[in-house]
Parts: sequence; structure tokens; C-alpha cells
Amino acid sequence: ITCTQRKMEAEVNWHLLITVIGTAVLVTLMHSRSDLFCSLIVKKCILYTGASGSLKEEISSLKSAVNAVDMTEEFAKYARLQRKLKEKERELITQDNQLNRRALFLRTTVRIILFLLIEGVRIYVIVHNRYSPVLIMDPVRMWPITNVISYPMKIPGAVSPTVMMVTSRQAIKSIMDFLPNKADTVKVKGS
Repeated sequence: ITCTQRKMEAEVNWHLLITVIGTAVLVTLMHSRSDLFCSLIVKKCILYTGASGSLKEEISSLKSAVNAVDMTEEFAKYARLQRKLKEKERELITQDNQLNRRALFLRTTVRIILFLLIEGVRIYVIVHNRYSPVLIMDPVRMWPITNVISYPMKIPGAVSPTVMMVTSRQAIKSIMDFLPNKADTVKVKGS
């Protein structure tokens, strides 16, 4: 190997390259699938009590009792059953609203925690390795953008973890745009 050939070869810090690209994949997937993670966690954490189910059973039995009573002959009984039915329906609506508020609060909390965790990992990897080049290439080939891709190191021809993270995330997002999303695909029956 001559001296000129050695200069043309890129020096790669494989450990840092895998760490940066792995972090970029993790961050991108977590951001794109955060709704899925949040809904799974909310389903596991929200306790669906039996009160809602028993309340629905009471409402259905009251509806059948109201339908069984003749309004013209037993008006007092019919009115009493109607009042009970309306009260139970309001109670069910109140329980559902409380459950929805709890689920919304939990979903928001989980989303914030996931965001902080994801961004914390990304920032840690970038800050911890900010002066370690991911790879070093021939500075002559990279002449117009040498200072940009090596920021904050100022090593000619070096690619910083910051630049590698940004380019990796953009590449992964581009690849994910071409992959079918489960929500976008529609199953056609009979095909």
C-alpha cells in the first residue's frame, strides 16, 4: 500500500458508527410508532372495572322493564322506571367520561416520557461522542463541506456523530416512507 492509497482509504470508528446508526434507528422508529406504544401502555394500565359492565346490564334490564310496562295503565311505575333508567344512563356517561379523561392523561404522560427518553438517548450519544469522529475521509474529496460535516471537531475530512445522526435519520425516514404502513393498507375481501 502506497502513501497515496492509504490517504484515500476511510478510517472508520465501527463502534461509534454502529452506536450512532442504531440510535438513529431507535429514535426514528420510536417517534413514528409512539401512538402505538402509547395505546398499548394505556390499554394495559387503565383498569376496566366491572362497574361499567354491571351498569350496562342494569340499563338493559331497566329498558326491558320499561318496555314491558304499559304506560297508559301503570303510569307511576313507568315514570319511576324511566327516572331510574335516565339516572343510570347519566351515571354510565359520567363513568365513561372519567375513564376517557384518565386514558387521555395517561396517554399524554406516556408520550411525554417517551419523548424525553428518546431525545435524551439521542442527545447523550451525540454529546458524549461529539469530539470523536465516526469516520475520517480524504479532506480533498470533501473540500466544500469539510467544516460542516466535521462540526464541532474541526478535523479535516472527519464526519461528526451529529452529522451522521442527522443523515442516518433522514435516510431511515426515506426508507420508512416507501414501506407500507399498517394503517395505510386496506385489505380487499375476495382477493
